Amino acid sequence: MASRDRIRLTLATLGLGLYWPFFRQSDFCLLFLNYSDQYNSARTSFYMVMTSLVFLIAVAVLFRQRLEPCLLTRRRLVLLLAGAGMLGEVLVFIAPLCGLAAASLWGLGIFCVVLSYTTLTFAWASTLVRVDNKAAFICIAVSFLLSAVLSLGTFSRTQPIRTIYVLFSLVSLAGSALLWYHSPPKDAYKPSFSFGLLRKLPLGLLGVLALFVLGGRLIQGLVIQGNFTLAERVETTVIILGVVLFSILLLRRKAGHAPRIQPSWILLVILFLLAAFSVVLLDALDSRLLRMGLGIVVAGVDCFEIVIWIVLCNEVHKNQLSSVLVFGPSLVAVKVVPTLLNRYFIPGLARSLEPSATEYLSVFITATVVILVSAVLLFLSSPASRKRHVNFGEDPQSRRDMCMTIAKRAGLTGRETEIMFLISQGHSFKRMANMLFLVPGTVRGHSQSIYRKLGINTKQELIDLVDERQTEASYGSRSTIQYTRNERRLVPDTHN
Repeated sequence: MASRDRIRLTLATLGLGLYWPFFRQSDFCLLFLNYSDQYNSARTSFYMVMTSLVFLIAVAVLFRQRLEPCLLTRRRLVLLLAGAGMLGEVLVFIAPLCGLAAASLWGLGIFCVVLSYTTLTFAWASTLVRVDNKAAFICIAVSFLLSAVLSLGTFSRTQPIRTIYVLFSLVSLAGSALLWYHSPPKDAYKPSFSFGLLRKLPLGLLGVLALFVLGGRLIQGLVIQGNFTLAERVETTVIILGVVLFSILLLRRKAGHAPRIQPSWILLVILFLLAAFSVVLLDALDSRLLRMGLGIVVAGVDCFEIVIWIVLCNEVHKNQLSSVLVFGPSLVAVKVVPTLLNRYFIPGLARSLEPSATEYLSVFITATVVILVSAVLLFLSSPASRKRHVNFGEDPQSRRDMCMTIAKRAGLTGRETEIMFLISQGHSFKRMANMLFLVPGTVRGHSQSIYRKLGINTKQELIDLVDERQTEASYGSRSTIQYTRNERRLVPDTHN
């Protein structure tokens, strides 16, 4: 990796480290130290932030074809919108000191914070999907660990440390935006915006991971009253560190193909389920061990979120999808919904059941664990788990790279290579003509030339050809590649 790429990766890691703490309740509550009713004010404000996020994400997904190019071409405008979070946090922090204008400043501050976080989410997503998988994994994992370490300052009882961390929190979003601005991606591929292409994602794996995030947040909301102590948060940070180091060790394997992400998430599943069972068994025995088990559950949820981001970056990069289209709904499903259930619905349900809530605690957690185990077994026994293997080590050839490789072997022209890539994505002739500013007849003529040079006859054969090459590249088994008759003329078949 070149020195410039290392600097870019370092800046991106630091910027993401400032981005992650936004959803942590301990960090968000620091903005309300000046409020007379700190808890209820923070609770109400966070609810407004979450509901506003859903609205802005829906708008972004609706206008994704206009928004996505802006993330790459109008970086100063994106920096301005993302940096507005600092203004918003300052307004929320000082609102109680401004008398009659307090409500207006609070509302404006909340709007700026939501706009900033939404912009930063899509900005970082569009950057991470344009780097190779290994760099993206390191950036996401290390930055998440960095954010966990930085968040330990919120649990300190020492006033100077808390004061410093309050100031740090007020500039975190702006700092993340500034670091994003100075770590632009090298690749600027043209994404596909069709909803139909979402079927290329490993939806089964993502569904299982999201279910574990939801289950962990439900357990946390039902059992934990208040925040973790500093010692408990240190324990969760150490667990995150262990999982990150384990995954990095997988990256250093020298096997013929890239290490798969399956060992990491299977390890997380086992750790999570053991911790959840310990919560059930230790509920009436030892409160200290109970809190430790809950700490492991919370750390597991954080690690599942890391894995989800890595999987999404890998798949968006490989299939040239829209980062706005993929990460927008994912943020709602993995962050917004579990957080709302964790902080509002489940605690309210527990209070309504008092004092009988503790009687149902073990039953609720056991039922959650049974559902999660069933989901994992169902996924592992399904054909989808055997067909789709997500790798996060040495970056397998992307679809565009694979098309270029095949085109070079078959002697395709530059225009034919571009059309071949679009055909492999499943676009119609009319759609390709609009994208390339050509007439459909010209595109059809190029496609016939492509089919002739590759020795195939239909669009589906071309799609299958590229899919097969990508699968073989992922497994590193070049000796088993069966070339088409025209490719075999250019490159000898080493299988024979």
